[in-house]
Amino acid sequence: MRRILGGVATTVALLLASFTIPGLVPAASAASVGTVSVSAPSFKFPSYGTGCYYGKDYKVTVPVSGVGYDGADIDVELRITAPDRSYFDSAFGYKSVSKNGTYTFTLDGSFYCHYLDRRGTYTAKAIVSVLDWSTYAETKRTATKTFSVSNTRKASNIAYTAKKKSGAHSWKVSGTLTRNGARQVGKTVKLQVKKGGAWRTVKSAKTSGKAGKRGTVAIVWNPPSTRSYRLYYAGDAYTLADGSKAFKLRNR
Repeated sequence: MRRILGGVATTVALLLASFTIPGLVPAASAASVGTVSVSAPSFKFPSYGTGCYYGKDYKVTVPVSGVGYDGADIDVELRITAPDRSYFDSAFGYKSVSKNGTYTFTLDGSFYCHYLDRRGTYTAKAIVSVLDWSTYAETKRTATKTFSVSNTRKASNIAYTAKKKSGAHSWKVSGTLTRNGARQVGKTVKLQVKKGGAWRTVKSAKTSGKAGKRGTVAIVWNPPSTRSYRLYYAGDAYTLADGSKAFKLRNR
């Protein structure tokens, strides 16, 4: 039931009045649904040409006019499609409005960082929906814009953060994985032991994507003897490998 009253513009750009990516065509014009009209929203998009960083946000600004006594609902979504055609989408937010005005929706750009790990062309689609309460009329418009990620391999950082006893004999080792300061989710981290002068993998786990725990990893291990261990990330086509500082796990 979310539809948009986004700016019906004669050309493609509904939500992108200003995409910070080169080549964006500003949107103009306005559309009406029932008694409510919404000018074409502006869509500001952070550039990821050289990596993904915190502090760069997606913003959609929606000017609304003609709001009657009953008001309206405004809803904004964003979908990003990667070069391999996988995609991720999320709602910016939702607002109930009872008067004319300009409404801004903001989503932390770092939220998408771990999805922008492939070199190539991405597509961002912004979707604005408005429901007029007086008529229940809905309209939906979308606008898309492509942008490129041309990252060279960047340094990652796998950091050992803590260990604590787990069960009768094991240890739970924790760490965090970042790339360019952004937490990395769904990446395999290995727990390695040093034997004969070489590091050998004993167990592995993927970094978490849970709220408040993005980019963290926890591995439970029962060491057969007291030795030096480390956390290790092997990297990928766009990220260099990294090992944490060594730490001791003793046999319990």
